[in-house]
Amino acid sequence: MLWSYAEAMYPDGRQHQEWLVPDALDGSDDFALTSDLIRAEQADVILADRLRAAHGARIRVTVPEFGVLEGQLTEASDEWIELDTDSSWALIPLHAVVMLHGLGVRARQASRTAVGEQSLRSRLRQISRDRAPVTVITAAGTVAGRLARVGADAIDLVGVDRGGEAQRRRELLTIPVSRVLAVQSLSI
Repeated sequence: MLWSYAEAMYPDGRQHQEWLVPDALDGSDDFALTSDLIRAEQADVILADRLRAAHGARIRVTVPEFGVLEGQLTEASDEWIELDTDSSWALIPLHAVVMLHGLGVRARQASRTAVGEQSLRSRLRQISRDRAPVTVITAAGTVAGRLARVGADAIDLVGVDRGGEAQRRRELLTIPVSRVLAVQSLSI
């Protein structure tokens, strides 16, 4: 007796697949086989798929050197997540996540046209185009500015003052993308 999956819908209308486990298993051998199949299937589930399934959920993310960011999960890709916090948004690379609270066990694979294939650099380029002031969190500290450039492996940040204006001296601060722990919108 093998299990199968069926199409189901989330309350917001998005479709996903749910695994169906038979209600009545006749014999312990079938139960053991089903349990082994479930464990094998769960071993292939990646964190990004679980995050995609939690779209819209309120979660807490622990980021080193910063602490806990809490908010509604608005986007999830294979490389990053985005939270809508009470007063801003936060982009968090998955490589920077230490712990997640509030994440369910369901999983949803990315569609080919979805955000799932959008790289962290691509999302950072979108933020750069918006010219919005941001706070970049690294292990060395937190810096405020505007993303001036996004390269293959580093970002350039131009500092901003409290009024949101770029500082007169256009000194660039370069940060390797691999060292970015989070990018958060800056309230001015």
